[in-house]
Amino acid sequence: MTIDFFKIGERVRENRKAEGHTQAQLAEAVNLSTEYICEIETGRKNASLTALARISDVLNVTIDELLFGGCSEDTSIRAMTVVMKDCTEYERKVLCDNMKSLKLILRDNSKM
Repeated sequence: MTIDFFKIGERVRENRKAEGHTQAQLAEAVNLSTEYICEIETGRKNASLTALARISDVLNVTIDELLFGGCSEDTSIRAMTVVMKDCTEYERKVLCDNMKSLKLILRDNSKM
């Protein structure tokens, strides 16, 4: 298996932006230089496992998601947990009802 460090960098950048961090904020949170974060995001530097672990922790994603992307069951559950962590009970109910409805729509469309 080949590791695509350019893709890893893209995933770091996408998740950093989704969490609302600048490169400088992420760098400070993970105790790395802003330049190093920039080089990881552009694929010019290969992030160490330790750096990826710290980055994934701050960005609320798994290392697996940064390395390989995709949407495994564990990654999906963690993503939903992050989205719902600050929701009210009413918001959780609405989100759950919508997920159930969307699942039915997706299954119906896959039969076409």
